[in-house]
Amino acid sequence: MSVQGTSIVTKLRPVDQLEQLLLDSNGSDTPALRSFFHLYQPHEACAMCLILICTATQQVRALAEQAYFRHGGEPQIHMPATPMPGAAVPSPLFASTPLGARVPGLIPTTAGVAGSPWSATNTANVQTPPAMGAAFDSPVIGAIRGGAAAGGPTSNILGRPVSGPEIVYSNRLRGLVIYFSRLIGPLWDGLLVQLAGNTRAQAATLPQVHSSVTMDELNWVAQHVQRLIDFLDGNAALKSSIKADASDQNVHQKMLRFMRPAPTPNVGAAQAGQQQAQQKQQAEAMAAERNVLRDLSTLFKRTGEVLNLWRILCENDLSTVISGLSVSHQGLVRQMKFCHLIAHGQETCSALIAQLTKRFLSNRTELEAISARLRQICPSLYSADDAVITRAAEALAEAKKKATPAEREQLLQDSLRLYSTVTLHLPLAVVCAQYTDVQFFSGLVDLCLACAKKRDPQSLALHHFRQQQPFDDAAGIAAYTSRRECYDGVIKCLDDLHTRSQTASVPSGASPQKATDASVHSAAQQLEGTLSRTLACDDELMHIIAYDWLIKTGQTTRLLQVTSPYLDTYLTQAAEKEPADAALGLLWKYYERTQNFSSAAQVLGQLAERQPGTGTLQQRAEYLSRAVMCAKSCNLMTPTTHTGQTLHDLEEKLEVARIQLQVQTALQLKRSTISDHAKQAAADRALEEINGELMDISKLYGDYADQFDLSECKLAIVHCAGHHDPALVETLWKEIFDQELQQSSLATADARVQSLSSKLVLLGQIYAQSRRYFPIAFLVRHLEELTARLRLPLGWVASALQHVGLSPAMLLNVYDRLFKAKDPCWQSAGRPLHILNAIHNLLASPDLFANLLPADKSSLRLNCLQAVTSYLVELQSMLSQDKELKTTVANFKKLQMKFQSAS
Repeated sequence: MSVQGTSIVTKLRPVDQLEQLLLDSNGSDTPALRSFFHLYQPHEACAMCLILICTATQQVRALAEQAYFRHGGEPQIHMPATPMPGAAVPSPLFASTPLGARVPGLIPTTAGVAGSPWSATNTANVQTPPAMGAAFDSPVIGAIRGGAAAGGPTSNILGRPVSGPEIVYSNRLRGLVIYFSRLIGPLWDGLLVQLAGNTRAQAATLPQVHSSVTMDELNWVAQHVQRLIDFLDGNAALKSSIKADASDQNVHQKMLRFMRPAPTPNVGAAQAGQQQAQQKQQAEAMAAERNVLRDLSTLFKRTGEVLNLWRILCENDLSTVISGLSVSHQGLVRQMKFCHLIAHGQETCSALIAQLTKRFLSNRTELEAISARLRQICPSLYSADDAVITRAAEALAEAKKKATPAEREQLLQDSLRLYSTVTLHLPLAVVCAQYTDVQFFSGLVDLCLACAKKRDPQSLALHHFRQQQPFDDAAGIAAYTSRRECYDGVIKCLDDLHTRSQTASVPSGASPQKATDASVHSAAQQLEGTLSRTLACDDELMHIIAYDWLIKTGQTTRLLQVTSPYLDTYLTQAAEKEPADAALGLLWKYYERTQNFSSAAQVLGQLAERQPGTGTLQQRAEYLSRAVMCAKSCNLMTPTTHTGQTLHDLEEKLEVARIQLQVQTALQLKRSTISDHAKQAAADRALEEINGELMDISKLYGDYADQFDLSECKLAIVHCAGHHDPALVETLWKEIFDQELQQSSLATADARVQSLSSKLVLLGQIYAQSRRYFPIAFLVRHLEELTARLRLPLGWVASALQHVGLSPAMLLNVYDRLFKAKDPCWQSAGRPLHILNAIHNLLASPDLFANLLPADKSSLRLNCLQAVTSYLVELQSMLSQDKELKTTVANFKKLQMKFQSAS
């Protein structure tokens, strides 16, 4: 104030002073301008230049750009001297404006920009962004943040600093970071939304939220960020730096190679080497700065797009959009800060955009308008593919409203066509769920297969799978994982349909039984249609996944109905893995269904002879029996020497397997009669071994049949092996009947006869065709001797042999020779006339001439008459008055008269 009046003086801000200096210099590098940069430090002055570039008039912007590049400098490599012990560690570079703390004067400097909504009162507690965020971080950005370059001063294990190359970034880069930090700082660490309550306790019960930043504030920050982006994109020098080759990465490792040049033989060479090293160091510093500029450009653009998206959300009822999100996303948005949304919020942004566009699905005009705006202002968050997805979702929503099947199908096909064009960035799981809701299962399958093909066009996943999925095949693993995500959509759909086809819910108002049957039938039809469409594709890996699903759900019968060239390969490869029983079981059935009987027989043979402990003896015998049938079928269709030999080998194995089953059964019966614990344990071990694998005939005889005295089994083994030893065969038959008598020792005579007769008939039907193993003369003598000694009823031996198939004439011949042999055993048994009485029973049988031709009857009758006559002569020569003798003579005289009258 003075006598002349009051004068109001306004102190110019540093940025205003810089603007005036630039205008005064008119583009020249004046001493005043250099003094300004020296006074405020070059990086701070460069930040002020950026303020003018983004806010001032065209003339001032041009002058500010000149000053920015003229005084911005270039990055340098700095080699700090190794400090002496106890010396103070130098303060970090760039400590004057650390990004991790609020800088005094930051808000006033930014608030001084014309039109700024920020003030010292509403930003007093605002912090600047601590860093670019992990998603955009790099060693060089970390160096700017903390003041040291990657590989800069660090500490060793003793806590002492270790010297190393340090990048001193250019002032223009440091100014760029300062300006962006001050620009975005007021909202960087703030929450996205504020709850409607006054306190956190109150707000927890209120779902309504609103943006923590006003529209004016958003517009101002977004506008200035966009101007900064435009400056980076429009400036040739910075643009070329940003688009530099990506080979500039890992510059610190490169720098270390040039920091210590090799010893030189002379001073001149040493100076040349040092100069060359300095040039390379400078190149490395430039490369490091280019990396930072590239990261910064990405950060600026992402920040601008996120802010623009947030503006659109605020314009379209942010609270309603957030309330439509899933519960997890709602909670995330309420706790999220702007810095997190920018650095890590791609998924959250996508969810917000999807919910926003969902509100306009009913209005095509508004939907196209909001989609166009999103593509324009946040292209990386809402791309052209996202717009296509939105149009497809619109078609899908329209289809749900259509009652006419034709219109509904057309809209569903339209959505499928649109989705198929953006398969690489498609939220496939969400679309599959939507298609399942509208029961568009064919479209679901087609879309998943199209996605798989586009994500892996070179079929790396199939190659990876065929190579047993090696761990070092990174490309194959990525392709397989990507394809598997697509296939999972089909498998989940099949799972849902399979569950519904098993148990269906009953709609309200419907008859429970009828509704359930109808729902199950409908789900079963849908399942079959979806599965058929899946298996109709030419994607081999999809077939493999579908086959696995069929086996997992127990639908092996349906699997074998598949007509595909991939099934044979699938089952064959599965059979080569362990355990392979299930796959082999399916493989032989598949071969049998396709009439590949030769392969079926081969697989069945493998099943029968697989390792011990993988099946019972009964199962192995059944496999061999089926293998024989398949081999016979193959031999009938294409008879060859090979198929004939295969059939012969299988029949032999089957015969041995049946004998092994016989040994098993006999040993089980033997085990039940053993009382000694040691013998029981031995029998149990033997049974376990016999049941575990197929054995050869020699092992069965020596280790089991002979060891446990299984005479019937030994006879069967001798017969199977074709071993001719009459004495051994007779001994075995004797043991068989002796064991049978021993088992029936407490029974009546008739019961014992019945037991012996049944055994003779049973074994006779097996061995009667081979006289080597069915010695009739021995059997008649031995059994008749047992009958005489044990006083058993007469006639059962001849009757049993007739049931076996021996003719009366043959039996008469055997008995006649036995009588004429005059064996003293009958005398010792006390029955000298036993054989004659047995012959009488044979000849007196009413069935003697049954089933004989007339000529055979006459011949037999004549032979019988001659035999009876000779027997009477023999009897009448005996000088005995024994009653039995008289009875026998009388009986034969009656037979003589009978045969004579019949002649």
